[in-house]
Amino acid sequence: MLLARQLDLDPMTEQGAFLPVAVLAVLVVAGGWATASWRAEEMASAVAAGVSGAWVAFALQVALTGTPFGFAGLQSDNGRTTASATKYSVSMWSSDTFVDDLPSEYPPLFPWLIGRASAVLDYPAWRLVGPAEVLLISFSLVLGYLMWRRLVGGPVALLCSIIVLPVYGVPLKPFAVAVLVVFAPWAVATFTESVRLRLHWLPAGVIGGLLVLTYHGWLTFGAFGLLLVMFAGWRRSEDRRGYLRHVLATILVALVVASPYVVPFGWALLTRDAGQAVSDLFVTPEITDSSFPFLTSGFIGTLQLIGLVGLFLVRATAQWARPLLHLVAGGYIFWLVFGVRFVLTGHTTMFFYVARLNGYLLAAAGILVLSLLLSWALDRGDLREEARGLGLVLTALVLLFGGFTYWQEWRPRPVIGPDEARNYASMAHMEPLPDCTYPKYIGALPEVPCLPVEEIRREVSTVVGKDARPHTLAGDERLFSFLPWRAYMGVDRTSAGTLVRFDDRMAELRRLTTISSQDEFSDATRDTAFGPIDVFVLGKVQDGKRWAMWDAEFNPAQFSSADWHVVDRPDWSVAVAVRRPS
Repeated sequence: MLLARQLDLDPMTEQGAFLPVAVLAVLVVAGGWATASWRAEEMASAVAAGVSGAWVAFALQVALTGTPFGFAGLQSDNGRTTASATKYSVSMWSSDTFVDDLPSEYPPLFPWLIGRASAVLDYPAWRLVGPAEVLLISFSLVLGYLMWRRLVGGPVALLCSIIVLPVYGVPLKPFAVAVLVVFAPWAVATFTESVRLRLHWLPAGVIGGLLVLTYHGWLTFGAFGLLLVMFAGWRRSEDRRGYLRHVLATILVALVVASPYVVPFGWALLTRDAGQAVSDLFVTPEITDSSFPFLTSGFIGTLQLIGLVGLFLVRATAQWARPLLHLVAGGYIFWLVFGVRFVLTGHTTMFFYVARLNGYLLAAAGILVLSLLLSWALDRGDLREEARGLGLVLTALVLLFGGFTYWQEWRPRPVIGPDEARNYASMAHMEPLPDCTYPKYIGALPEVPCLPVEEIRREVSTVVGKDARPHTLAGDERLFSFLPWRAYMGVDRTSAGTLVRFDDRMAELRRLTTISSQDEFSDATRDTAFGPIDVFVLGKVQDGKRWAMWDAEFNPAQFSSADWHVVDRPDWSVAVAVRRPS
């Protein structure tokens, strides 16, 4: 990462863009030569896992050269991750991304670590998100290798780890990547009936708790699969009571480790008014496009098909085959059950994520099956000595394929075309800074409209004080990515937590827009059904005649000069109103 920053090559140029590929080729050739010379597969695989992680860090940092933002800038989910990290820079406790007095519904560990690092280093959290994304994606490959290494040999563990990159290596969700690559080997090693292969309940529980704290999605989508794995493990175990004790102890430890997140959220669900589940009303083409990834063409689709068929064929002979097959089957049970629920209710339960989970499970299974078949073929033909370099060549090809396709997918492009509207690396260079300047390598990319955060902060500070965290209603969530202010609510309905009660809050805002009396409006906003609103940062609509948050349009005449400090500059796309101290 430091090397990429020191070189400081424009990633939009051909020279800057090609740099990671050149480094990858050198590393693979040098690694292949070294391995052939040492003939120490296990040591070479361990080194290769670390070097692969280092190359990923280098390639992703090259993509972000010149911008202080992470992938996607402050758009999409990354803006909310950044806002959450900014919140945790001033708070240690589980908290909703925007609403202070609600616990987090989303696993908090990743943004929490960024926020606490920000507090310790006295450095803005929004500037740490990009490096944190790069580091965690890099470290994911090492974590995956270490977990798979408990089940299979080093070269195969390396490939099972690397294959996550072309399957689901999304750098703006590194926490999901890390959990995905660990989940499968953890599930197999934790709940296998084999005492020899089984992971002890204490580290298994600690890892399980960390998975919940980091990203619980894959455990949710794989829940039926985990139950199948446990049931099969119990049935096949020679000591069924001992197996049950192991499972219960693992779950108990996992709950203890995850308690800083699970307990506050669970308690809030039990003691607060019923929430509104709106986040799974988000509908995406993924629902119909990619339910069965093993039916797609190309290398990955073929590998997944080999994995699916192979798991059936070797389920009686390979220790890992039956649990992996159960996880895949459980994933499709989840897909079917909640797919029917979606048809009936419109709630997705994010069931389309099963394709991502099973996509990785089957790709890893494909590698496991092919390595097993290759080993059998070499032993049967007594060709192991003659084919000594074959495994090395195949490993090198997979490393080159994984690295090259990953670089192609996640490098920035100098021009955003219709098919690249969501190039997350380019978006990181298009995002304006809080002072409305832009990253230095934006080039010909379109500029994202600026929210003048620094000027808004100065205006608000003159009224409420420099270190205040006022209760704020903002029509642009980017404000909270830069400033740890208390938000009335977020903007995106389908990302709102259940406890936020998004629809009820919007109804309250619509009620406020109907109040014509300035005094009554001031009193009503001081004590809404969901707490006070002391700062409004609203988008201008109808040529500035209305100030809007979503479809709630306020009249500027509602804000009296006696109660509000109003800033309505013609060069701003937003208007700001700050409650004067009473």
